[in-house]
Amino acid sequence: MPLPMARPWKHPDSRIYYVRKAVPVPLRPLVGRSLEKLSLRTKDLEVARARFVEVVREIEARWATLAADPTVLSEREAHELAAPAYDRWIALHRDNPSQNFWRTDLFARLWQSRRVGLWGRPDVVHQVLHGAYADRGEDDMEAWCLKQADSLIAKKGLQLDADGRRMLAQAVAAAIQHASLTLERYALGDVVEAPPEREPPGGRAPSPRSAPTAKVLLDDLVKG
Repeated sequence: MPLPMARPWKHPDSRIYYVRKAVPVPLRPLVGRSLEKLSLRTKDLEVARARFVEVVREIEARWATLAADPTVLSEREAHELAAPAYDRWIALHRDNPSQNFWRTDLFARLWQSRRVGLWGRPDVVHQVLHGAYADRGEDDMEAWCLKQADSLIAKKGLQLDADGRRMLAQAVAAAIQHASLTLERYALGDVVEAPPEREPPGGRAPSPRSAPTAKVLLDDLVKG
């Protein structure tokens, strides 16, 4: 008897279609569950069918990555993975650019060694007495970047060691720093938007100007 083909599953209450796919037993410790369940964000069966194939392909690609050896990231790859954070941060804070928690003045102090005291917090007394590095908010910024890196790792199905995770978090920090510097200019009114391209009258593109002839260029050089 042939096995039934995989197809979208409709939630009995919301009527929204989902992908439900059993995780292979060897990968369950890495995935953290025995069943993948992802919403197809539609109640239309035809739309769900169209999305189903792509979502299943993404799930299987992530599983294949998990099954492979741990990924060794280069700095370039880390920055490419983190690059979308720039656009998201700009979009999130464009209307109120001064209202975000990122402190651009602390960026150069991130990822430096800080002596840890009780309960895993910075040893402020030692830092003050000995002129050592004192936390001014960098801990929270680093923790946030590591959380974003973990989300990326899970989304892409990557296996990274501690160094790779830290490198990705540093790339996230660089993207947010770049975006926050742009937002600081926006907060001062320095917002330059490119004007939309307008179609010329009649719907025809203007004919390009002819390039100056060699004689004109030579005359200009002589006059100069």
